[in-house]
Amino acid sequence: MKTRPRAVTVIAALAIVQGFVGALVGMLWLQLVSIFDQESGAVSSLIVMVAEARGWLLLGLALMYFVFAAGAWRVQGWAWWIGLVVSVLTMLYLVSVLLRGGLVLVVFFGLIVPVIILWYLLSPMGRQAFGR
Repeated sequence: MKTRPRAVTVIAALAIVQGFVGALVGMLWLQLVSIFDQESGAVSSLIVMVAEARGWLLLGLALMYFVFAAGAWRVQGWAWWIGLVVSVLTMLYLVSVLLRGGLVLVVFFGLIVPVIILWYLLSPMGRQAFGR
């Protein structure tokens, strides 16, 4: 096992925070689905399906952040790829939220951690830490 640089510890901690926030937001979307289920007739079934898809997508991204954090903590080479993929997917998701009329401030704060992780992973320090 490689010695973990301090920056990797910070990146792993940021990934855990992003994972928790993503999981909470994903569970909120799924809670909305349970409130406005298809049989209540309150909303269209399409809206319910979109909300459910968002919830599961955010929970999947959160799980990827937790897996990345665990791999980064142990300085595993495979974690570099997971961190790269989850950061890019999160950024694409947040840009789509912005294009659909989401709040700019919310998207801005949501982008902070993925941008930092992506910057570190693509930097010479990050590549060296993960053996890239």
